[in-house]
Amino acid sequence: MTSSPHHPVFKTAVDNMAYDEKLLKQLLQPDFSATHVLRTYLWPDIPGITYPGRIEPPSGLQHYDHSSRITGGGIVFHCPGDILFTYAAQYSKPIKPVLELFKTLIKNNLNHHGINVSEADSPPGKTHLDFCATYHSPYELYVHHHKILGLAVRRFKNTFIIQGILHNQPTAAFFQNLTPDFHTYFTEGLGESALSVSMLQFLEHTGDFPLQELIKRTL
Repeated sequence: MTSSPHHPVFKTAVDNMAYDEKLLKQLLQPDFSATHVLRTYLWPDIPGITYPGRIEPPSGLQHYDHSSRITGGGIVFHCPGDILFTYAAQYSKPIKPVLELFKTLIKNNLNHHGINVSEADSPPGKTHLDFCATYHSPYELYVHHHKILGLAVRRFKNTFIIQGILHNQPTAAFFQNLTPDFHTYFTEGLGESALSVSMLQFLEHTGDFPLQELIKRTL
């Protein structure tokens, strides 16, 4: 059983990241009946930055709305209209297949809309492990060498949480005041704002699928 995917969207990065963490904690409550929960939303009107707790964002970024997040990975630039999803579940088996399933589902949907995406690519510019858009991951997707799907994950004893982003907007359009040394950490995004509603609906309707499919495979 999954809980409703319709969750509130907050105006700040801090509140949105705190709500994701709250969803994960709910799974451990005795009176919470769901075994997994999905949240989908569009990033609000203010550009923001999120980062794992191990990273202190550079001072040049701290005047933007920003927050640490519960998952790993690198610094992520969030633009208004980017598509976000959070998937948390009670699950004690390896989670790499979950990441692979999400990637495949999203890739197939984008291909259906005529967007040619790549799984194995090298982002332009230099690699910097503190910035998500610059390094390769086998569970993420690219368009014209720019990362458009980012997945950050954290595993606990009997639960896990995935925080995903589909970059729908070009980072440079919303972070214009940053010095050129940050530009190599940007992505062009999908540039397909018209896809936002259909992609959100697609993610909501497939919320049950990843865990159910994995359970079938392990029986």
